[in-house]
Amino acid sequence: STWIECGQTTEHKLLKVTRRWREAVVGVFKETRVQAERFRDALEAEVSTAERIQIFYWEDGRFTEWMHCLSEKTEIIGEAGGLNFNLVVNEQVYLDELKRC
Repeated sequence: STWIECGQTTEHKLLKVTRRWREAVVGVFKETRVQAERFRDALEAEVSTAERIQIFYWEDGRFTEWMHCLSEKTEIIGEAGGLNFNLVVNEQVYLDELKRC
């Protein structure tokens, strides 16, 4: 199982998820490295299962490019593996490599 959180989420919610679904891979996506590091620090202070939560972020400025590709109705074709995206998003090519915190 995979559980993905984007945007604002609480440490309490992630604690509940990791306790309820012990086999789940939990991923959280943050806009920047600074946001990812702050969230990692908060998780480690508040969540006993923090090591089971993976936090990913975009290099500075790359999140904005990602958001410009999206619309109300989004069609994505391509490959995503590891930390790499090789996609066509709403007819726009999007190549990126996320970072892990």
